[in-house]
Amino acid sequence: LKDILFIESLKDYAIIHLDEQKVVTRMTIKNIHELLPQNIFLRINRSFIINRTKIDSFSNNDVFIKEYEIAIGNLYREDFFQAIMGK
Repeated sequence: LKDILFIESLKDYAIIHLDEQKVVTRMTIKNIHELLPQNIFLRINRSFIINRTKIDSFSNNDVFIKEYEIAIGNLYREDFFQAIMGK
């Protein structure tokens, strides 16, 4: 789990982005999210779950992990900032 940067949804599949590789699995992002520790992995839009320990920086609209820029969805914004700010 500590090597996961983020997880990207592709319909019935998910791409798990690790430090050095990508793993494709035939699971929905919803199913994966239910299996992961909620205090570490945050859903930030319909298609992405991020590992909060891998966040390099963030703005009001985006999260930056390594060279990736991932948009924070409107429906997930409040939960994201509550989790990050510890409220």
